[in-house]
Amino acid sequence: MPVLLLALSSLGLDPKVLTKVLNVSSGRSWSTEVYNPCPGVMDGVPASRDYEGGFGTALMTKVGN
Repeated sequence: MPVLLLALSSLGLDPKVLTKVLNVSSGRSWSTEVYNPCPGVMDGVPASRDYEGGFGTALMTKVGN
Protein backbone atom coordinates (compact mmCIF):
# COMPACT_ATOMS: atom_id res chain seq x y z
CA MET A 1 0.00 0.00 0.00
CA PRO A 2 2.69 2.58 0.77
CA VAL A 3 3.99 2.41 -2.78
CA LEU A 4 0.47 2.90 -4.13
CA LEU A 5 -0.09 5.94 -1.90
CA LEU A 6 3.19 7.52 -2.95
CA ALA A 7 2.60 6.79 -6.64
CA LEU A 8 -0.91 8.21 -6.65
CA SER A 9 0.12 11.26 -4.63
CA SER A 10 2.80 11.97 -7.23
CA LEU A 11 -0.08 12.20 -9.73
CA GLY A 12 -1.65 14.94 -7.65
CA LEU A 13 -4.11 12.91 -5.57
CA ASP A 14 -4.33 13.73 -1.86
CA PRO A 15 -2.74 10.91 0.21
CA LYS A 16 -5.07 11.67 3.16
CA VAL A 17 -8.14 11.14 0.99
CA LEU A 18 -6.64 8.01 -0.55
CA THR A 19 -5.96 6.63 2.93
CA LYS A 20 -9.56 7.26 3.97
CA VAL A 21 -10.81 5.45 0.86
CA LEU A 22 -8.48 2.51 1.43
CA ASN A 23 -9.44 2.23 5.10
CA VAL A 24 -13.15 1.82 4.31
CA SER A 25 -12.51 -0.74 1.59
CA SER A 26 -10.80 -4.10 1.24
CA GLY A 27 -7.49 -2.22 0.88
CA ARG A 28 -7.39 -1.46 4.61
CA SER A 29 -4.22 -2.64 6.31
CA TRP A 30 -2.14 -2.00 9.41
CA SER A 31 0.19 0.33 7.53
CA THR A 32 -2.62 2.54 6.22
CA GLU A 33 -4.59 2.57 9.46
CA VAL A 34 -2.00 2.67 12.27
CA TYR A 35 1.48 3.55 11.04
CA ASN A 36 1.10 5.18 7.64
CA PRO A 37 4.48 5.59 5.91
CA CYS A 38 3.31 8.36 3.60
CA PRO A 39 4.48 11.77 4.90
CA GLY A 40 1.75 14.14 6.04
CA VAL A 41 -1.03 11.60 6.43
CA MET A 42 -0.75 10.88 10.18
CA ASP A 43 0.69 12.72 13.15
CA GLY A 44 3.15 11.02 15.48
CA VAL A 45 4.58 8.51 13.00
CA PRO A 46 8.15 8.57 11.63
CA ALA A 47 7.00 9.71 8.17
CA SER A 48 5.54 12.88 9.70
CA ARG A 49 8.90 13.65 11.31
CA ASP A 50 10.79 13.11 8.05
CA TYR A 51 12.08 9.82 9.51
CA GLU A 52 14.30 11.61 12.04
CA GLY A 53 15.68 9.52 14.84
CA GLY A 54 14.44 10.14 18.36
CA PHE A 55 15.38 9.14 21.87
CA GLY A 56 16.29 5.59 20.85
CA THR A 57 18.79 6.84 18.28
CA ALA A 58 20.40 9.20 20.78
CA LEU A 59 20.59 6.42 23.37
CA MET A 60 22.19 4.00 20.91
CA THR A 61 24.76 6.63 19.95
CA LYS A 62 25.56 7.28 23.61
CA VAL A 63 25.87 3.56 24.46
CA GLY A 64 27.96 2.90 21.35
CA ASN A 65 30.58 5.47 22.29
